[in-house]
Amino acid sequence: CGRRFNNLSDRNVHWSLVHCCNYCDKVCSTEEEKNNHVASHPKCDVCGIRLKDDVEYKAHILEHPNP
Repeated sequence: CGRRFNNLSDRNVHWSLVHCCNYCDKVCSTEEEKNNHVASHPKCDVCGIRLKDDVEYKAHILEHPNP
């Protein structure tokens, strides 16, 4: 993104918060790109968490009690 930092620690915090997806290994160049990408991960309708992929979603949904 071209942003400069005084130390590696600050750069790493920025990198993890702005550029790295929390659900997979995708690295995005902007925060907007990251937000759009994160929205593509499946979201549980019961508890609202996002999961890496459909396989994780199907396993996760089984953990919720049946209504």
